[in-house]
Amino acid sequence: MAQDEEDAIEFAKELLEFLPLNNLAEAPVDQEALDAYETRPKVEPEDEALNELVPDSASAPMT
Repeated sequence: MAQDEEDAIEFAKELLEFLPLNNLAEAPVDQEALDAYETRPKVEPEDEALNELVPDSASAPMT
């Protein structure tokens, strides 16, 4: 928790840095965290089914 209002504002700014600027922009990447993440998780067949939930295009209608 924040100690005061200024601390809360700084926390909110840090949190917002993780979000893209809009729905078409890529999310910011923390290269340091990516470098520390050495292995990729195994993708299971049921995980692949999740690809059907989100359309490839941001302008495509959801079905």
